[in-house]
Amino acid sequence: TEALEHGAFPRVACPVTVVHDTRDDTVPVESSRAWCATQTGARLVEVDDGHDLVASLPVIEREVVARFGLEGGSGA
Repeated sequence: TEALEHGAFPRVACPVTVVHDTRDDTVPVESSRAWCATQTGARLVEVDDGHDLVASLPVIEREVVARFGLEGGSGA
């Protein structure tokens, strides 16, 4: 797959939320599961969507607002 063409992902020293679609036919969700399992402070949110994540934009916004304590949002 395309993901295998790239080098290893770096270690991240800050909180991170990864949103990955379960129906992604470009990058397997297992790759995000594996990476998040190795990162302190990483949280994986799996959504029922395709590679583009368009249908999941409201979920992504809610996750960012909740994770980073932001107020407001667009109200989506």
